[in-house]
Amino acid sequence: MANLYLQVTRDAQIALNEFSSAFSEALALADPVGWARQFGLVNSSRAIRTTYPIPVSAAGYRERKGDDKMRSLYEKSLSMSPIEWHDGVQALARVIEAPDFIGWAGEPGRIAREAARLPNTIVAAMLAANPTLEFDGKALFASDHPINVFDVAGASFDNDSTTAAINSAFFSDIKTRFRKRVGANGKRLGLQVTHLLVPPDLEQAARDALENDMIVTAVRNAANTDNVGGAATNNRHKGTVEIVVGDELADTDVFYALDGSAGVFPWIVQDGGAPEQIAYDKASDFYKDTGKLGLKYILTMATAAALPHAIERITMV
Repeated sequence: MANLYLQVTRDAQIALNEFSSAFSEALALADPVGWARQFGLVNSSRAIRTTYPIPVSAAGYRERKGDDKMRSLYEKSLSMSPIEWHDGVQALARVIEAPDFIGWAGEPGRIAREAARLPNTIVAAMLAANPTLEFDGKALFASDHPINVFDVAGASFDNDSTTAAINSAFFSDIKTRFRKRVGANGKRLGLQVTHLLVPPDLEQAARDALENDMIVTAVRNAANTDNVGGAATNNRHKGTVEIVVGDELADTDVFYALDGSAGVFPWIVQDGGAPEQIAYDKASDFYKDTGKLGLKYILTMATAAALPHAIERITMV
């Protein structure tokens, strides 16, 4: 005798609850590479507008000579307002309640993962846009950032460069540039390249340069006009810089060098906290008007460029 297949109508509210639970569990487990939080200043706030002080003078002790002058934190500042982001799903109630409804097919997990990686997504878009800084009126990546923002005709520094290859010569140059970068008081900031943030397209080239034990350097002829061979030497840059792959970076020929330990943040992320869930069940006007049920998730989050000192954009040429 054949087995009896019972078609049992599925309850729509139970289905919505299952989606909500699956989303919460997936959000707790979602673990994308959180580079936007790693290299930026993160402030948890739902404030309508937040103002952040930007230091225009560098910390440093001076001999006391009677009148102790203190540095103002609010000579320069940037302001940020939150932005709302949303994602969600909808389906006809009769589809959800049908006996052959197979479930949500992993969609709660996908929405949860995108919620976890939203800081990366919005920071990647900001880097690509290269916005104007409130700090010095220049683009985030520019060749003429003033060392002293109140003396625009004075010395400047460049954090927008090019390279033909990610190799030993490149690392020697960029490490030197970071080490020589100075603050508003004219003293070196002590910056060093700790990380490369690269798109997936440049990951292997970066790993070849930073993970191989040996590198091959060209041997020139006596007149130094032609390469006549190659010699293997120890790779002194191996393990000195950490590679971070930014899947959200859209420009395939652009990457970034950063000092992730200096506390000189190139951007700020304002995080409004856990997603807000809005459910459209059978009691909702949405169902009454459309016959559909739905779940929507709202995130409050924004980003803004801050300081240019500890980041450099490099374009492959």
